[in-house]
Amino acid sequence: AVSHQIKALEQSLGVKLFERVGQRVKLTPHGAELLPAVSTAFDGIAAATQRLTRPASSGALSVSCVPALLLLWMTPRLGSFTAQYPDIQLTLIPSNDPRDIRAPHIDVCVHYGDG
Repeated sequence: AVSHQIKALEQSLGVKLFERVGQRVKLTPHGAELLPAVSTAFDGIAAATQRLTRPASSGALSVSCVPALLLLWMTPRLGSFTAQYPDIQLTLIPSNDPRDIRAPHIDVCVHYGDG
């Protein structure tokens, strides 16, 4: 139980971390001193767990895009994308060719047209 773990920790540290006040439990000054370090440790564990359980973001991504949009919108965002997804090999293809939408080597096609 949690209470046994807390008691073992208090015995190990040689200080009381909590005190009972009626039906409530309150941090002692020692408990308040330890709290930031424990919170940081749990945040680190949560972050590591999240990294381990989310799907890997790696592989290749091929994007065909209208040249003007590629130059003015996509290029300025490349640094942010590669920082967030360092294991993705990105290939940008400036193109106005409507056949790109069906090309097997293109994953994403950003074009515009009448239909």
